[in-house]
Amino acid sequence: MVNFNECKLYGITNKKYLSHLLHIDLKKLKNIESYYSTSPFKKQSPNRKKIRLLYNPHSEYKKVLKRLNSLLKQITPPEYIYGGIKNRSYIMNADVHKDKEYLLCMDLRDFFPSTSDDYVYKFFKNKLCMSDDIAKICTLLTTEPLPKSDKRHLPQGYSTSPYLSFLSYFDMYNGIYTVAANAGMTFSCYYDDFTFSSSTFINKSFKNTVISIINEHGLEVNKDKTRLYKVKNKGIKITGSIIHDGKLKSPNKLQKNMYDTFQDLILIYEYEPLAINKLTTMYNKVQGLKTAIKSIEKNRDFAYIENKLDEISEFIRKSQKKKRQSL
Repeated sequence: MVNFNECKLYGITNKKYLSHLLHIDLKKLKNIESYYSTSPFKKQSPNRKKIRLLYNPHSEYKKVLKRLNSLLKQITPPEYIYGGIKNRSYIMNADVHKDKEYLLCMDLRDFFPSTSDDYVYKFFKNKLCMSDDIAKICTLLTTEPLPKSDKRHLPQGYSTSPYLSFLSYFDMYNGIYTVAANAGMTFSCYYDDFTFSSSTFINKSFKNTVISIINEHGLEVNKDKTRLYKVKNKGIKITGSIIHDGKLKSPNKLQKNMYDTFQDLILIYEYEPLAINKLTTMYNKVQGLKTAIKSIEKNRDFAYIENKLDEISEFIRKSQKKKRQSL
């Protein structure tokens, strides 16, 4: 049960009170678009298949969004939401499905660009019971115009966007959860990645029902990434983790990256020991990759690597100390 009245934003009808909560001057609050807007910049995705529009609000704007987001986080999320929630992670999202035999995985196509400000406004207006003008102000604060369009959307790069994407489409998520629960399935989502699991076969009728709910809210499922799996004897990837034989394992790509980076670190340590900055950077990369693997496989043994990292860490510490003393 989600209680929207847990949030201090609930029921606001007064601009002065909103300006107090968000630390925004009342004059600026009455003319949001003149003071709070951001231009997008393009960034290519790691797989080079897609160009994303990202937004980097100015420092004052970031502070406002951070305050607004902290207020929104007063609304306790349901257990099936894992993305952008404190003390929840992509690993926990995968973990709830590890013991099931059948999986249905799907994600939403161009989720953030497709999130309509109509849904954002309706959340503030209907779920948080704000007055029309206050709901409009909060909508303008948390959305940006789509390039070459008169539509607005939740921008990637705003701290409010991840949780607000769920809150704005609460009825959709709750509808999907209800359908899954009635079918005896486990449902979880990590941002726009949806996972359903069951001990019995998941038929296409269920999948089509979920797709219909999503379509009813003006969003689309990425059909290329929608898959039904039988887990037995297979390694199925769920939000960065592999489910195999009832256990979570780290992806082969992550493991290879860690071992390759470790070998590069050893080469620098043995042949360029005086390149301390380079050595430190590579050391930190190995530590980060090792931590990522161990966060998935908690009992993974890296005894040799960890001993070598301790040795290199001590060498870096002594080298840096020696450098400081020589100044």
